[in-house]
This record gives sequence, structure tokens and C-alpha cells, in this order.
Amino acid sequence: MNIAITKITASNLVGKTASLIDVAVRFAPAAQLVEGTIEIVEIGSLKELADLQSELTSNQICVYGVPIDSTKTQLTTKARIATAGANALTRSRDDFKWSQGAGVLLLDYDPPKDGSAGLSPAALVNTLRAAVPELCSVDILCRPSASSHIWDRKTQTELRGIGGLHLYILIEQARSIPETGQAIFEKLVLHGHGRIETSKAGTLLRRSLIDASVWQPERLDFTRANCDEGLEQRFPAPQIFESKSTDLFVPRFLTTVELTASEHSEVARKWESLESEPATRIKASECRSAWALEQARRQLPANASDSALHAVAEQLANNLKNRILPSDLQIRLQSGNFVTVQAIASAPKRFDGVKCADPIEHDYGDGKTVGIIQTNRYPPCIKSLAHGGDTYYLFDWQTAVLDDFDVLPSPVAELIEELRKLKPEELKTTWAERAAKLGKADRIAVRDVVAGITGQKPAQLNAQLAEVRATLDRTKNDHEIERRADGRALMQFTPEDQTNQADEVEQLVVKRARPGEYVCFSGQLAQVIEKELPYAHQIDNPDGKAPPVLQIDLLNDVSILRHVESAVVFFTESRGHKKAISVPSGIVEILRNKTHHAAPKVTGLVPHPIVLRDGSILALPGLDKRTGLFVSGNGLSGAQPFQLPEAREALARLRRTVLEGFEFQTPLDGDVALAALLTGIQRRLLDMAPGWAVLASTQSSGKTTLARIVHILLTGCDMPATAFPNGDETEMQKRLLATLQRGPAMVTFDNIPDGFTFRSASLASALTSPSFSQRVLGSTREVEYPTNTLFVLTGNNLSFGADELSRWLVCRLAPKTATPETRSFKNPDVLGHTLRIRDSVLRDAIGVIAGYRTYAANSIAPSSRYHHWDAVVRQPLIWAGATDIAQVFDSNSVQSDERNAHRALLAILLEKFGGLWFSARQVSHVAFHPDGPDELAYESRLQIALETLRTKDVKSPRSVGACLNARLGQLAAVNGKEVRLEARPNAHTGSKEYRVAGYAG
Repeated sequence: MNIAITKITASNLVGKTASLIDVAVRFAPAAQLVEGTIEIVEIGSLKELADLQSELTSNQICVYGVPIDSTKTQLTTKARIATAGANALTRSRDDFKWSQGAGVLLLDYDPPKDGSAGLSPAALVNTLRAAVPELCSVDILCRPSASSHIWDRKTQTELRGIGGLHLYILIEQARSIPETGQAIFEKLVLHGHGRIETSKAGTLLRRSLIDASVWQPERLDFTRANCDEGLEQRFPAPQIFESKSTDLFVPRFLTTVELTASEHSEVARKWESLESEPATRIKASECRSAWALEQARRQLPANASDSALHAVAEQLANNLKNRILPSDLQIRLQSGNFVTVQAIASAPKRFDGVKCADPIEHDYGDGKTVGIIQTNRYPPCIKSLAHGGDTYYLFDWQTAVLDDFDVLPSPVAELIEELRKLKPEELKTTWAERAAKLGKADRIAVRDVVAGITGQKPAQLNAQLAEVRATLDRTKNDHEIERRADGRALMQFTPEDQTNQADEVEQLVVKRARPGEYVCFSGQLAQVIEKELPYAHQIDNPDGKAPPVLQIDLLNDVSILRHVESAVVFFTESRGHKKAISVPSGIVEILRNKTHHAAPKVTGLVPHPIVLRDGSILALPGLDKRTGLFVSGNGLSGAQPFQLPEAREALARLRRTVLEGFEFQTPLDGDVALAALLTGIQRRLLDMAPGWAVLASTQSSGKTTLARIVHILLTGCDMPATAFPNGDETEMQKRLLATLQRGPAMVTFDNIPDGFTFRSASLASALTSPSFSQRVLGSTREVEYPTNTLFVLTGNNLSFGADELSRWLVCRLAPKTATPETRSFKNPDVLGHTLRIRDSVLRDAIGVIAGYRTYAANSIAPSSRYHHWDAVVRQPLIWAGATDIAQVFDSNSVQSDERNAHRALLAILLEKFGGLWFSARQVSHVAFHPDGPDELAYESRLQIALETLRTKDVKSPRSVGACLNARLGQLAAVNGKEVRLEARPNAHTGSKEYRVAGYAG
């Protein structure tokens, strides 16, 4: 699962700047980000996030939200946006959002300000996991904050160690980051990690181990500081604290962290207890009094009496305690100008949305504009992000008359007025339900009104609100989950029962999937699809895109996920609260790796009718459960078994329509081409079958065209060509596996080099085995796929190795002109013409096969190593009047250089040694010591025979011995007698010796 975040490269110097002042490191405040470039970056893990952060420079910053408009790449300020162009945006909530998928949750830890030692990374993570058990099942990345690890280059000493720590967690839904972060903050408070700090103005600030003000999509995360000359930063390697979960299927993405209504109430009680401690109250009062006194001195003349000064200060302190800003308080705007609260209240439309410094502490954050004036609401206020955020009201809105304020009544204003009219008891029982649907600031406003009327404490009212909101959320989520399901099944995710859930999910997927969309092929999930084959190309153009063919395509994780999402909506439930979640990655992983599937099992694809062993014809589209064959296309009307007269007429039509225009060396070669067609039709039901070789003595003889016609007849698609990796058997194995796992009807190795002796142990094995298996690269797991594909090769003047002689049906073309390329076919549009005759050709071929199996099965004796193939291809053709194509295998043997060389070798050895025993050294010696000038003396013929039999070095007794060993026991006819080579160990030397012996069997 990739996670989108944003990388900003600033044009100006940003981030804090470290300087060495009086033998200590001092940091200048970070400069404002004025402009820069934006890049959306995708990460797939915490490791990738750590690598990205380590590569950032001091003017590059991470943002864990994404631009709302992903096409914009330039960043500027709001003041410059009007002139910045259409490609610019601002770093604000107007232009940034949380991504729709997963995200990065940042937890910012600062050590205590009292000088005590902070927590180490391990201690911090352990403390967090103890307080928030949900964090035990996710990995956590930890790295020092940007102001850490400052070194003096000259003295090579570290002047500043860890300044703080940043923790990063991958979260399943980025949009839930604010709520999840706040829940973690509150759970820390529940476990005793809450504390109260006091601002300069005496405001009580609620603090914990992590900063609760960093969860905005536009928030900057600096990874390093700017260092003045003589200083540098040396960060240690980031640490990833792995999940403590032992369940491999538990996703490493944090889903949600929630508090119950009672836990919310307990948090409120803890804050109330901390804030009511005498020492805290005294310190807050002292700070507030000092601030109020300073403000009073600014407001009153220098000669004001002490009593007047303290009276004003007391009023200011009381206002501040209730977060009410006095009317003559000066507010510093973003422009640098000052304006009073009274002036803002008098012209609300003018100041609505204007940014300002914190209204109480103008110098907070070195004077940054952390506040925003909101006057187009009721009650009007200034919201400040200082110290984690607070709201200050422009006047005592509880007693203000709405008409005095120039703003339209809002829902909250109307609600407040309605609540004031209720009796206290009625107010207590109805306010929370009515306020719960409001925004956070408005809920607080209503809560404070209720507190003022009823005398209840804010903590109690917060608990009531939390309970009502939890009920509303449950109802809303239940409705939302049902809406999202939209006919899909709802399933509660249970991590401890994922295997059974995966089985249930698959049953639902199978019910919804269209035919061929979700099937099982050789134990793996797949789909039936038309696409290009691997290692294939356009005919006569190795760089051209291969035409798509029907094949089986294994499903990857994304495809499986898409199927699951179309059938099921997962949800979690915590204390009656349902929440829709993404499909757990463990479910997809189980579906991919399980060996037994509910998906229909497919053994092969047939884009045409096929004859079953009992003579019946399978033609209806869809999956045939008896055979596992998936029949594609619209079927073939009128296909039926032929009686013998009809079969003979059909054979004649096949010769005319399929073979028209081709010049075969013999009539047998034409029948071999028809045998290839019948082999392709029946190949899916055959455990083994020979391949088809289309050979000629010259280019442009029609080899590829003939193969192409058969492919179009079989599939209805044009033929791709596949390159044969000459001499590279490892590569051949790889290509063979990649091809068979897709189960195409036919694969053609086109244009083998002229004069090549074709050998391939892998392909020879595939032609005589029902399946092909191989270990998956980089794994101990083996995969096995059926070999029920028609293999075809074309080439000029090819010969075959000994193992290939009985595995290939050879069809030879012999043009009757020296310039075959000048010939023209009657139907030059090969694809169009073949598609037009396809139905009639298939009907005839099916009729011959089905007719023999129905009316004359087994009436002709088998005569090949391929018994099932013999019964549905060779025998039906002979029955219909064709030549016995088994003769091809004998012809292969006669024309085989290797077979003839073996016969010559035994004849020469018999001439030289008779029936005596001899050694490999003697054979090597004879080959290079002829007795006379005759070049065809048996010594020279012996040398030629050994070289033809692939002896690496005829002069080497070792190479000659290897050749002889490979020929032991193989029969050859010499002088009308069958002889063979045999061996025994020499009694004196222990080495092997040989002789040619007559076969007496």
C-alpha cells in the first residue's frame, strides 16, 4: 500500500538556525516559508520514509497531507497568491488535505522544560505502547528532532544531543489522524502522563508526552537545522521499533484509537484534578496578575494611582480567567499594526479571517501569527494555536445582546438563545443532544453557556457531550457502512480468524464474479483475458507489439483486492461502535497463497468446440465442470459426428480450404498440416502430444503463413511469434514456464536460424509430460502447469537432435520456383479469409474426430508413443482417408544427421575393431592417424561422425569417451544387422573399454 505525502523545497532559508554563542548552541527562530516547489512522494514503508527524511536538506520539509489540487507544483503565501499564477497554492487548509488512503501519523515529543532528563527512544516507545495497546501491533519509526545533534567541527565534540524525538506511525486512514492523535494524547493522560504548564499570562496549559497541536495536513515537519559556520549536524541512523504482534497477518497499519464515554469522563476528571492543585492555582494566579498588571500599566496614564492600577489589573485578570478579552486590549495583526478589541467588535466584517499574534502573548513563537479573528460567527472570538490552541472571546457574550453585534444569527446563536429560555432542569437533559451536532468551537460555546446557567463544571458537561456524540457516531457509522455496502456483504474483521474469513470472502467473490473473471489454474488464482504473451512479438518484426491472444492471467494482489472489495465491506466494532475499514492485507495474502480455492478450477482454455473421449462434442460457452475446460466464444452451431462418407468429404474440403496455395514436398506433408490442426483442437484433453515443425529449404516458402492460418483457426486471433533462445536452456526454461502459466492454445517459435540442429531438453520434456514444473526463482516453492499447448516451430533446412525425432510432426514445404517470394495467394488477406472459413473448417475437423470416436473407435491400431493423441488425431485422419502420419517419425529418423552419424560411428568401429574391445584413447588415435591418402578413409569418416555427435574435442580421449558413453545401448542397422555399443571396466586399468555387439534380442 503506497502512501502519498508532500515534499516541499523552499526557495528561501527556512527552519531554525543553530549558532555558537558563548560556548553554547543557540537557535534563531525559523524563517517563514515564502515560496518553493511541491512534489508528491509515495512511500511504501517506514523504511522508505526514513530514507526520504535522511536525504532531505535543510531547505526541504515533509508535509503529511497532500495538495487538494495535485497538478499545482508551486508554493507561495496568501499575500502573493493573487500574482503567483495558476500553478501556485498556499500552505493552508484551503489548499492541503489528508489523502484518501493511508497516511503518516507524527507524534512530537519534547523533553521536560525543567531540565530533567528526557526519555530515550526505546523508553518513549515502551511508555506509549503501555498506555496505548493499539500501538503494539504497528511498527514505529523514531528519529531525533531537527534541533538535535549539533557538533563543533573544530573540536569534534557534540554540543547538543537529542533536542526532542519524532515518532512516525503508518495509519490506515489519513483523514483520521487528528482524532487518533488526540485519542493517543488522552490515553497518555489516563495513564498518568498528563501535566499542567502555565503560560506567561497565567493560562493553564494541558500537556502530555506528545504535542497535541501538530495534526494538520499542512503542518511542516523539519528534519534538520541550518548550521552556522563551524557547526554541523550528525544524525544517528533512525530506529524502527517493530510490532510486538506474533500474528503475521495483523496489518502493520494503525486502524483507530478510541476512548469510551467513561474514559472521556476520567480524562476530564484528571485534568480538573491537575488544574485544581493549590500549587498550580497559585502559580497561574501569580502569572495572570503579573500579566494583568503589565497590561494595566500600558492602558493607564503613567501618573495613575496604585489603587486605580490594581483595580484595572484585577478586572483584566478576571476577564482573562474566563477567556474574555478586555475591550481596550491591543491585538497585533499579521501586518504588524495594532488594533483594540473594541475596534474589532465595532467592524466585524472588516476583521473576519484576519490573522494575528496570540492575543495574550504577542511574543509567542517569536511573534508568529498563530491566531485568526473570527467575527462572522456567534460568539465572535480569536482562535489561537499558541500552547496547543485556545479560544478568546471579544466580549462577555453570555450577557451580550445579539442585536448589538453586526452579524447574522448563526445556528449556535439561535440555539444559545433557545437554551437560555429553558428551565435549568430541562436544560440539563436536552442541551447535549442538541449541541452534539455542532462544530467543536460551537459546542464549547454552548457548553460554557450551560455551565454558566446550571453551575455544572465543564468536565461534567464534556462527559455528557462525549456520550451523546458517541451514540450519534455509532448510528451515523452504521448507516454509512450500510450505504457503502450497497448490496455487498458486511463482515466484521476478526484478526484471530482470518483463514476462515478468507474462505468466506472467496465464496462471496465467486458468487459475484462473471464467468472466467475469478478462476483457479494450477492452484493459483487467475482470470481469462486477452492480452500479449510474454516474450512474443509481431510476425517478422521482433520489435513489434504482439497481437493479443486468449490466455490465463494470474491475479496479483491488486486484482485480488479489487475482487474482494467488490464483494465485501469489512468493519471493526469496538464497544458497539462500527467502523468501516480497508480490506485487511492478511485476507489478500491468504487468498493468494492458499492451495484450495472455492474459485472454479480451470484446466485450459478452448476457443472452439472440442471432442470428448466418448465422441460427444463440447461446444457451449463457459466452464465445463467435467473437464475443467473453459470454452470461450459463441459456440459452433451444427457440429456433429460424421459417418464415414461425410468424413471423407470433410477431409477433401479441409485439404482444399486450409491447404490451398501451399506447395508441399509430399502429400504426407499436407496431411501432417491437417494433423497439426486436429492436434491443436484436441490438445487441451491430451496428456501428451507431438509438436509441429513447418520446414522448407528456402525463405518465403509459406511456413509462417501456414502456421498463422492454423493459429487463427484455433483461436480466432492473429498469431504472435516467440523468439527461440538458441543454445540457452536456462532461458528456455524460464520462457517455457512463463508461457505455460498462461495456457495459450498455440505457441510458435518462428524462423529458427537456417541449418540449425534443433534441440531443447525443456521443450522435449514438455512434449512428453502432462505437466511442467519448476522452482520459483528466489523461493523453495515449485509451480506446476499443464503442457496442453500446441508447440510449433518454423525454419529452413533444420535438423533435429536424437531426443526430438519422435516428438515433432515435420511438415516440409517445397516451392516449385526459385523465387517463391514472387508468388501470390488466391486470398492474400490471410486473417480476414481464415476468419471467414473458420466455422466451416472447425465443423469439418470436429465432425471427423467425433465421427471416428462415435462410429469406429479403436478400429485402427495405434502406432506412436502418444496413445491418446493417436486415438483422436492419427486414427481419425486414417479413417477419413488420409495418409498415416506416423510415417513422419520414421522420416525424421532417416533424415536425422545425429541418427545417421550414430549408424556411421558403429559401422566404422565395427570395420576397425570387429568384435574386439577397444578404448576411447584408441578411437581418438585412429581418428587422427589415417593409413592412406584417401580422405574418405574410415579414420576420416570416424572424425566426421564424432564431430556430428557433438564431441567437444575429437583429439581428447575424455571427450570421445563421453560421446561413446552417451551412445551405449542405442541400436543401429549396420549391414542388415542391428548392433549396439556396449562397455565394461578394463580388468588392469579400471578404465572403461567398449565393443560393437550384435543385438540378439
